[in-house]
Amino acid sequence: MYDTELKAAVVVTLESTRISACSCGSLVSKAKFTGLCIRFADDFETSLDDWKPDPTDSNIMNLCVVSEGTYEICSRTVAPQGMNNAKWILNVQWQMEGVDIHLDTNIGKQLSALFKTLTALTGVEDENDGIDYADVGVEKTTRHGPSVQ
Repeated sequence: MYDTELKAAVVVTLESTRISACSCGSLVSKAKFTGLCIRFADDFETSLDDWKPDPTDSNIMNLCVVSEGTYEICSRTVAPQGMNNAKWILNVQWQMEGVDIHLDTNIGKQLSALFKTLTALTGVEDENDGIDYADVGVEKTTRHGPSVQ
């Protein structure tokens, strides 16, 4: 059975891209892209042929459009030597032109929902989850602000 309900979604569309990558001891990746759009859609319908928003519709909110850009990523690891730890060396460079952002007051709720979803996908539980405070003789309290452990 197909679910015809409209759903909220984060929609990423890309008009075109050219990516090159090389891995030989290090990983190097370069890309050029045009027409990148990241948006929060309250009424996203997957059956549509075109997922890009209408650029002439000024009522569409909570999106970021980048007309064109490039990025370069270089990554390599260095094995531990003597008393030194292993190292990860990462270099990221990017250039974006024509960044256009439209936000409304709902963006906070949408970002919060996105972060909760991403956190749930990682499988990392809340630091208090799984602790039986009665077993350790501590009363559970709610803290606000940073704490040192």
